[in-house]
Amino acid sequence: MKRLMLATAAAVTMILSGCATTSGLAPDISKSGFDGAAVVDIAPHGNMCLSLCTTLGAQWSSSRPDVANLRIGIYDLSKFYSIRGAQIRVGQDVIDLTPEPGITQLEVDPAGVARDSHKWFTVPLDLIRRIAASNDAWIRLNTNAGTVDDAIIDNGKDSKALNALKRFLSKVDEQS
Repeated sequence: MKRLMLATAAAVTMILSGCATTSGLAPDISKSGFDGAAVVDIAPHGNMCLSLCTTLGAQWSSSRPDVANLRIGIYDLSKFYSIRGAQIRVGQDVIDLTPEPGITQLEVDPAGVARDSHKWFTVPLDLIRRIAASNDAWIRLNTNAGTVDDAIIDNGKDSKALNALKRFLSKVDEQS
């Protein structure tokens, strides 16, 4: 339920916030009832969208401090997509991401305006740090309808997702 609320808030933020790439939601910090670990979540924010809009969100737990979960998705006004895989390119390095087991999660925002298709990918926290420090990072999603490429940052021109990841890392560093 918490993830659904975060996804809905992110969708509304993307629609209402216009062109400012540094605007967006703040990370949520909580404590796990299971093991007492600090948990940092950032809702999905949009990359530099050309037609479909790919999104990135993240979650980190102090119980596994060297990894994070990336929530990678596609935000579309008309249909859902099955996400089969993803790649991130930072500079010249292409990193193949392996999705967590299970099917693509599908949600409709409460207003019924948009469709959100997303999957979780566990990645080294260092990959998120590399993206945040880069001037050139792209994401490619492999879907049932082909591939979708969007810039996270392109030649210094940033996206909401990049700035959300920077806010996320700042809170992770505070909790470490």
